[in-house]
Amino acid sequence: DYSSSSSSVDAVITAAAVASTPSVYFDGLFYRTVRAFDDFSVVASSVLPSCLSSSVVTYTWKVYKETTYTSKIKSLSTDSRRMKLEPYTLEAGSTYYFLVKATLDNGGKGSAILTVFVETGSVYVSIAGAGSLVIPYQSPLSLDASNSVQEDLSPVDPNNVVDLTWSCVVTDVFSNTSNAVLGDVCDNVLQVNVSS
Repeated sequence: DYSSSSSSVDAVITAAAVASTPSVYFDGLFYRTVRAFDDFSVVASSVLPSCLSSSVVTYTWKVYKETTYTSKIKSLSTDSRRMKLEPYTLEAGSTYYFLVKATLDNGGKGSAILTVFVETGSVYVSIAGAGSLVIPYQSPLSLDASNSVQEDLSPVDPNNVVDLTWSCVVTDVFSNTSNAVLGDVCDNVLQVNVSS
């Protein structure tokens, strides 16, 4: 006869808490083109698993100009999700990378990178006064374009100086007394001193 016997095995199962990784995205494209005089603002957000929907998310930003970290560029917003900059903070002709990291209160982390290229602007030319003038024949003419500025620099920047070259042509003829021909330059026809 064989005697019956029984045995048992105890198993210990340990549950490890694994930090979930949030998916980070921006309110728009991950690549953008801006101009130096634009207001700049971008908002980062995160997608969390349903079990972590009540988690607290903290956002931190780093800005790189080309490949160099730029510590001087800081957001003006008190909301950590938002990167907000004043006009003329970014330099024309440069590419910037905005790295945002989202950290959960359980230690989980996620990140995203926004690429921003700053277009090179042109010169904004402004002539004071009316856009059309009628003056007597052989009367002096004075035009002021001192408010002209480079779009890439702040108007209050002392380096924002524009070198202008003046020119004009005859676009209409009211009489034949001056023997003017359409396309004649002003310094020959109106005897105006042209200077920058």
